[in-house]
Amino acid sequence: MNPFYLIALLSLASFSQQIFAYSDYYNQSPIGWHWNNVNDKPVTTSNKKEDFKNNPIAQMNRIHYLLNYYKDRALLNPTVENIKNYLVMQNMIMQQSTLFSQNWQKTMLLYPEFNYGISHPTDSAISELSQSNLHDNEIKVVKSMTQHMGLLFFYNGNNPLSSEMMKTVSTFSHQYGFSSIAVSVDGKVIQSDMPFKINHGQAESLGIKALPALVLVDPKTHWHNVISYGYASSDDLLSDCYNVYTSN
Repeated sequence: MNPFYLIALLSLASFSQQIFAYSDYYNQSPIGWHWNNVNDKPVTTSNKKEDFKNNPIAQMNRIHYLLNYYKDRALLNPTVENIKNYLVMQNMIMQQSTLFSQNWQKTMLLYPEFNYGISHPTDSAISELSQSNLHDNEIKVVKSMTQHMGLLFFYNGNNPLSSEMMKTVSTFSHQYGFSSIAVSVDGKVIQSDMPFKINHGQAESLGIKALPALVLVDPKTHWHNVISYGYASSDDLLSDCYNVYTSN
């Protein structure tokens, strides 16, 4: 576990007691820590220590500085003593991180409302089950849409991408029961089992911005929405139809 990441997770209330146990490392002022010695107003040593112990932000800033200081010093001058000093700081942080992790688990048991994993499981098996349930729901909703909605596929006959997308749209339409019409914008028809028409302003009136384009339409209400531009797989179209329909 990376100690530089763990430093952000420390529980500073208990850390302060441990940190002062290593006073030889913690209380000395390495070169460059100038502001630590600047006082605008006279303050007694005891008051300074008390204020510091009650200020977790100051403690964390100090710890962060010392860790980097000893690391950099060990890298620039890798003596046994310098490396040992760095390892002392690193070990302190690792110990505190372990304590933090243990108490985190206890907290999640006592206050499950803060456990994000309950509503958003990360286990692969649970994740797959969640995805499977979503997929089943998408199929159910999309199949119900076919009772009153259809698809218009706008394409350019000279575009190879349109030819490939035509196959996908045809398969998708048969799989879920959509009534679909292919509309050639450039006048060149791509052979397919889908009924076809030549564009006479329909693409413009529907606001088609790129080709190929697949549009979900409701003939009775004249509602329409582009669900895909370019190439998409059948699974993509399933999710696109579901998302467009449920967001309206």
